[in-house]
Amino acid sequence: MTTTTLQKKRQLSYRVNFMKAVVPLLTFIASLVSWQANAQNTYFYDDAITITRQPVGASSSTVGYRGTYTDGDTPYDSYIDLGNTSTNTSNPDLGAYDYTSSALSIGSGSLVAYMPPPPPRAPTVTITGAEIRYRVYLKSTTTALPAYTTIPLSSAGSYVNGGELYQNNAVANANLLNGLNVSGRYVLEVVFRTLTRNSRGVTGVDADPSGSSYQAEFDYTAPPAPTLKGTAVYVTPYSASGNAQPRITYTLNSTATPAFEGANLGNMTYDLNTGVLLLNGGVAVTTESGARTITSVSMYYRVRQQNQGGGSYTAINLTQNGNVSNDGTRIFSLANRTINLISSASIAGSYSVDIYFQAGGTDNANPNAPVAITLSDRNGDNPYTAGFNVTGDPFPTTVWTGGLNDNWFDGSNWTNGVPTAGTNVVIANLGTNAPYPRILCDTKYTFIDPVTQASSLVDNTGRMLAVARNLTMAGTSQADRSTLSLVIGTLNVSGDFDNTFASFVSSAGTTIAFNGTNQSISGGAFANVFISGGGVKTSQGIMNVAGDITFGSGLLVTDITRPTTSVVNLGDRGNSNNNVGGRLLNERDGSYLQGFVTISHSTATPGTEDLFGNIGLGLNFYTNPGAILVTRNTAQAYSPGNGAASGVRRIFEVTQSSANTAGAIKADMRFFYLDSETKNLGPTGNININEDNLVIFASVNEGNTFVNLGGNVDATSNIVTLMGTASFAVPTTRFTLGDKTNPLPVELVAFDAKRSGTNTLVTWQTATEKNSAGFDVEVATDGLSFRKLAFVASKSANNSSASNYSYSDTEAAKSGVRYYRLRQVDLDGKYAYSPIRAVSFAGANDAAVASLSSYPSPFTSSDQAALVLQAPTAGTAQLQLTDLTGRTIASRAVITVAGISEVAIPNASELAGGTYLVKVTFATGEVKTIRIQKR
Repeated sequence: MTTTTLQKKRQLSYRVNFMKAVVPLLTFIASLVSWQANAQNTYFYDDAITITRQPVGASSSTVGYRGTYTDGDTPYDSYIDLGNTSTNTSNPDLGAYDYTSSALSIGSGSLVAYMPPPPPRAPTVTITGAEIRYRVYLKSTTTALPAYTTIPLSSAGSYVNGGELYQNNAVANANLLNGLNVSGRYVLEVVFRTLTRNSRGVTGVDADPSGSSYQAEFDYTAPPAPTLKGTAVYVTPYSASGNAQPRITYTLNSTATPAFEGANLGNMTYDLNTGVLLLNGGVAVTTESGARTITSVSMYYRVRQQNQGGGSYTAINLTQNGNVSNDGTRIFSLANRTINLISSASIAGSYSVDIYFQAGGTDNANPNAPVAITLSDRNGDNPYTAGFNVTGDPFPTTVWTGGLNDNWFDGSNWTNGVPTAGTNVVIANLGTNAPYPRILCDTKYTFIDPVTQASSLVDNTGRMLAVARNLTMAGTSQADRSTLSLVIGTLNVSGDFDNTFASFVSSAGTTIAFNGTNQSISGGAFANVFISGGGVKTSQGIMNVAGDITFGSGLLVTDITRPTTSVVNLGDRGNSNNNVGGRLLNERDGSYLQGFVTISHSTATPGTEDLFGNIGLGLNFYTNPGAILVTRNTAQAYSPGNGAASGVRRIFEVTQSSANTAGAIKADMRFFYLDSETKNLGPTGNININEDNLVIFASVNEGNTFVNLGGNVDATSNIVTLMGTASFAVPTTRFTLGDKTNPLPVELVAFDAKRSGTNTLVTWQTATEKNSAGFDVEVATDGLSFRKLAFVASKSANNSSASNYSYSDTEAAKSGVRYYRLRQVDLDGKYAYSPIRAVSFAGANDAAVASLSSYPSPFTSSDQAALVLQAPTAGTAQLQLTDLTGRTIASRAVITVAGISEVAIPNASELAGGTYLVKVTFATGEVKTIRIQKR
């Protein structure tokens, strides 16, 4: 018999019974309040991402990785588990990557979520959206973790188990290697989220996992950091007799001699007043790899007395020499500056020249958000330093005080008498009511005191010429500066001309003569200019000349690295110059304008040759072309690629403002040149062109490819004549001379790239081909870092008839904007590039969104700089280009299609280096603004 013993139950206390009854109710209420406050009720059935992987040495593949999943839900049940920090799940290894041929990106993402019904009397909650958040960071990092990047997910309808599917099948710009500049083990951290809203308007966020994250890991070998090293400084000393000595290359960061550091520049002593020690420029070498590229290098210099503190530095912009090499090396150099270091010395003694280098670049790891980078070789506090010694007493100085009247020739107006050819002159800034000097040679006139209104007779009879050595007009701004007026006669300046605030005024018929040896001219407006005395007259600013620039002896040189701020502008025909216009007279080898000169003629007479101010181009138009702007560059020659072909050192750019179709203008052309412009050409100066082989070449893409127009040579008169040419493109064409036996690159007459479904059809046509091996078709996603897609062989290495080519880019997973160009390769390895074309592979949702971008970024004067406009609808957009002060540089209407349109950046080749703003107002009214940078 089995006996069951029952234990007697102990009676509960009143307090225990009360809590037993109340606690469930309190728990329910607390949970309800917590639910209402936080709305944390989303149930995640499934969530995952796909990752496109191409580790080092492997092919590309796409693999699915899941966070949470429900058994039987396809395809989630076949995916790989991500690590989970809250459950100690191990992190999957994504592989090893580097900056060369590897790729790692999120390709798509999705989640399945369910919102259960609320408890009784609670607000109704709905899911309003979904997203994935991710970030990448070094596993060993001890600093703050980076911010998350968000991938939005769109609702894709109901799913099994009552869930709602949210997905993004084409994640853009989710390159997980973006911005990784340090080698090491990296963590990919992922969180799936839903966005909620209840019936009372309270919003919330639910996350999977809650309070932690899913993770994966990978190894990355980062590109080496870019470097900058100055390698040389160019200096030209002049002997005591004023003769230029051979240019000296002083080395930096090298054991080669002579070294710049500690050198006595020129190994001589210079006269304080007449000595010349020219700083011509220098050389710097940069290295780069991966997404970080160098775009510009400047050499900074200053002069100070030894053992004393120095003032501010002045920048010299160096120019990239050739293309970036295969190992990422760029060489930046400049050798044609004519900065006289002696002019910075004020008293006899020893002086130091301090120099350092600074490079600017761009980190394009994220093409949609490039980041500027800066490198330095030394700095202003720790520069490279050399020295020089000067002797002699400084020239006397006389300062304008205006004590009597406005007469330049009255000694009472000066502190040290009327200026002589050996006197430095300063026009002091005396305020608005003081009389400033006027030059009226061999003239009588009446002076009226601006304060008392008293009049007096001024008699300058026999005073035939005004003279000065250095001439400085003092001031702090254009609103607060002194003035000098050349009213009648001639002013001779034998030293530097400082007209910083454009306060020099010259009347029609007057002449300013620069008759020293090496002189600096800050710029200004002039009636006529005379160049004499030999040496180099360097224009540091803009010279506007209404009349004639006559050359006696010496060079007038502009700074070609600043084409918009160091240029000579000749006046159009008008009353101020007897309807002749500005002109260059008596140019010849050894005495001419070297650099940039422009002239605009608002009208032309068909049947009459227009010589455009004797700058070297004669055009006899068949019909009226409207306004024509001509720019001449005699400091550079086209030498494309790394080949031996070269143009002469004279380039004309012709811009037709009124024509709207190519071929609308037809003219007979005469191209004048100097003998020296046909010699010492090419990257190493070893190319000389036989004058009998000269022909005219035209380029519509700023010198990347050319069309041989032919022409007849008169080698005695230095003229190439071309009859009946209609090769004037819209809006600008560049003309130069080249060697018909060693021509400039393949005559590419058409090049285009168009989207065809998910592919791109690239087409091009050549007029003729010489020694041509074929074409590399190249692509980039940033307009800058191009890679080869394919090689298309030439149909014939030498062909005088038109040839058509095409290539289809069938690469998968195209997105955003892709940029295409051709690299034409000769049989001997020489090459040249085509213009760039852009093709948009924006998604369906992006097609209706206006966007604006540019390429390349930054750009140079030799690039085909363009804007890419993606417009929702066809129409007319308004484009405005301004500098950072708000000054409008160009404004024009552009026609856009529904989709992508390319527009050349206005005045791109003439812009000075710096940053600009482009604003586009689309036909829909949408406004987009971007910054562009020229180096």
